[in-house]
Amino acid sequence: MFKKIKLLIREHKKIQSLSYLQLLELEWANVYHDSIRGKKPIEELSLNVGRWAGNYAFFYLLHRVLEEYKPKKIIEFGLGESSKFISTYIDHYLKDTSLLTIEDNISWKQSFESKFKCSNPSEIKI
Repeated sequence: MFKKIKLLIREHKKIQSLSYLQLLELEWANVYHDSIRGKKPIEELSLNVGRWAGNYAFFYLLHRVLEEYKPKKIIEFGLGESSKFISTYIDHYLKDTSLLTIEDNISWKQSFESKFKCSNPSEIKI
């Protein structure tokens, strides 16, 4: 009887922890969406946040860094959702900024480029 109760409590704690993490991600999603409000090109950008890409906290932080520091040169490792975000940001808000992306997979680069056009001062190196 006590084993069953302990097992149920353990399972409940696991579910509660997962729910808490999901709520935190939802909170960051709202913070992120509020922070890009009024920036139509970024608002309309189709991003797959999470999973293999950065989460909402990452994209919020990325937005704040680009907004506040306005870097002239950016280097990133791995071609994906953040590349789309940074490239769109450069096209509309950081005209004098260049992006260098280091990618290790030529077929991923080709697939990505068939779906998304990076900003003009961008370079993708394999």
